[in-house]
Amino acid sequence: MKPMAITCGRGEIDLIFEKSGEITFVEVKKSRDFDTAVSRVSLAQRARILQTGDEYLGLCPMGLATPCRYDLAALNQIGQVHIIANAFLE
Repeated sequence: MKPMAITCGRGEIDLIFEKSGEITFVEVKKSRDFDTAVSRVSLAQRARILQTGDEYLGLCPMGLATPCRYDLAALNQIGQVHIIANAFLE
């Protein structure tokens, strides 16, 4: 897994990982506690992240059929990390 970040016309994604053909997009948010960090992802930002992810997937050989997920990495004030897998599921 080699992490990278992208910025496209619609927005940016903090980290992108690929492992065994699956793409994982990660949004990173930091605040004094995990709950506040999680709450900092607005609906508008979520929509931009999903659109940017679609743009990235469009460049992959399988296109939008590429297996993927969207995770959230919440950091608290002392640097602990809590990963929420599939954070943007409806």
